Amino acid sequence: MKVSINKLLENPEKVIKEDRCSLFYDWFCSEKSLDRRALAFIPKLKFLVNEGIIDGNKNYVWFKNNCPVYGSLYDDMRISNIETDEFLGGFCPKTGHNDVENKCNVWTLIPKYENIEFENWNAFKKEVKTNLKYKKFLTSVFS
Repeated sequence: MKVSINKLLENPEKVIKEDRCSLFYDWFCSEKSLDRRALAFIPKLKFLVNEGIIDGNKNYVWFKNNCPVYGSLYDDMRISNIETDEFLGGFCPKTGHNDVENKCNVWTLIPKYENIEFENWNAFKKEVKTNLKYKKFLTSVFS
């Protein structure tokens, strides 16, 4: 289901419940946990929209539950343009890979693939708030 991020943020519980898979396109966890996992992303999405990183009207979000060979289950959120379906990139607040467990990753596909790692989600938020160049770069990709 494609619904704008802003529409999702208006009533997350309703939108997530209406989607058969809680906005996940792939998962390795129990289906019972998908709603809870999706709802955990709402404050993070609000932050990204409020900071102007993501245009909540032009984009939609989809989630993936990942199961690394070495590590623990973790979730990420991916952002796509609602009109063109173009995949722009994603945010992984807390990875589960053993070699970088608990790190935060942000990746972009436009204008080229970039993967940026942060110590954690709070370090990412601080970077967005204090590094104007980085914020401008992310805004150019996701807005």
